[in-house]
Amino acid sequence: HGVPIGIGGHGVTIDTTDSPMTTVASISTVQEAGVYGVGDILQMRVQFTDRVFLSGHPKLHMNIGPTHTFVDYANGNATDTLTFQYKISEVDTIADISGLDWAFVPLTQSPLMCSDTCSITNRNDDAADLSFYDDILGVNITPLSSGIVINTSAPTIRSVYSIKEAPSFEPGDEEQPLSEYIFTVGEEIPIIVEFDLPIALVAETAALPRLHLDTRTHMQESSYAIYDALKSNATHLYFLYTVRRGDSSNGTHLRYHCDD
Repeated sequence: HGVPIGIGGHGVTIDTTDSPMTTVASISTVQEAGVYGVGDILQMRVQFTDRVFLSGHPKLHMNIGPTHTFVDYANGNATDTLTFQYKISEVDTIADISGLDWAFVPLTQSPLMCSDTCSITNRNDDAADLSFYDDILGVNITPLSSGIVINTSAPTIRSVYSIKEAPSFEPGDEEQPLSEYIFTVGEEIPIIVEFDLPIALVAETAALPRLHLDTRTHMQESSYAIYDALKSNATHLYFLYTVRRGDSSNGTHLRYHCDD
């Protein structure tokens, strides 16, 4: 029958008839702090106290936007952390994702939704406790503070300026001074277009953005500053214009204007 194994004078007993329950330990976000808009992907991690095994595809019930949202399961089967993924739409908005709560879900239910054909169990094949409720503290489990802000408003231009001098002016004016300096043939004018929210360039065509400048005389074509992707970022587009022979700001400051 084998030789008993002892620890400190006491025998070792194995009994799995009453194994510890696997519960939700924490919720967190994958993305770093920042402002996210339409089309961006957000990922939420639900960590358990032990490894869990899935059958089916659970969803995470969240209160993003004007209506409740179901976030799709992405990965994490056979680990202690399930990841859920959501693509932001036009109707979504929240000041800070750390403000999410599950108060809209009765304590008898769970924001982690499984259909009749879905199950989440631990290694002993016992159903995991899916309630987002801390029995010890008596509070709902909420996402850790993340600094993630969802803003689906359309970005607008905050300012347009040369990095050699950035005069201030009111946003929305389509013709504004860019610099007090005088430039001659061959000199380069770096110009920054600053937006109030992050933007993304959609590469539907091979065309890149360009900035229309008012340097024309009656003999010249339109003048455009060239976009530089390497010096641009999510909120600042960098353009460079090289002064050509015959250019003139027509006796005033260099101006940009919007095409029809």
